[in-house]
Amino acid sequence: MTPSDTGDRAEAHVLMEWSLWDQRDDELTGRRVRVVPHDGPQGAWKAILEMQPHAECWVERATIGYGDSMEEFVVDDP
Repeated sequence: MTPSDTGDRAEAHVLMEWSLWDQRDDELTGRRVRVVPHDGPQGAWKAILEMQPHAECWVERATIGYGDSMEEFVVDDP
């Protein structure tokens, strides 16, 4: 696993965050979907799925999509 190269920049926006195991009280292991600035031909923003294997670290696991504005991303329940 590689730590997310997007870090916790102020420009990034968390759209959704949830625990991997609903029965866990510590929520140290979770998932989240974030929209981060993207410098590429696909769009100005990139939606990514990250997972949290440890309390201090989020790891980028997948690119979900691209868009030209934040308003293009719609959030549903996980």
